[in-house]
Amino acid sequence: MDKLINEKNPNYQIALSELLLEEIPFDKFYRIAGDLFYFHDHPSFELMEVPLDQIRPLTRHVYQPRLDKAARFMEMYTKFQIPLFKPARCFNTVSKIQIVSPPIVEVHNNHYVLCDGTHRVYQARKAGLKTIIVLAVKGTIIPLPGDVNDWQDVRELKEEVSVAENFINFKKEFLTGYTWIFNGEKCWMTKDDYDRV
Repeated sequence: MDKLINEKNPNYQIALSELLLEEIPFDKFYRIAGDLFYFHDHPSFELMEVPLDQIRPLTRHVYQPRLDKAARFMEMYTKFQIPLFKPARCFNTVSKIQIVSPPIVEVHNNHYVLCDGTHRVYQARKAGLKTIIVLAVKGTIIPLPGDVNDWQDVRELKEEVSVAENFINFKKEFLTGYTWIFNGEKCWMTKDDYDRV
């Protein structure tokens, strides 16, 4: 069955073909997710359409199973006529609502460094897209957890390696965990909870 990405979360045990995707306004996305960025002191957030050639990867590898899911997710955006990758909610008639964040970039030295959404951005590049919508985080106080990489040096693997192996000069103390936040329970809610936000 073609399911969402994180099999450790029971909310992901739903086929992608059964799910709906709906764009949500940025102010609502920010009310839901803004306080999840607790590890930065007063950062600013902005939805931006950024040329793909200006986004730099942070990791060394992408993984085939995740690339397949990213490609299917891109198909969902197209099917529901949502620009890649505006904030959205993913749901069906019986499941909780998942908040889908755009790829997250941090602005460091005037560069857009990709901190979450590597597989989606990688697939967007392979598809020949020129620009995508990202969530740009500015004013961060935590250094990056590794050296910035180049896309030509990113390798596709069938199986995942350790987090430390996936970064150049890995610094564990600076790993913020955007991916864990948006795959975690805090970004799932009932329809009533969503409507109250």
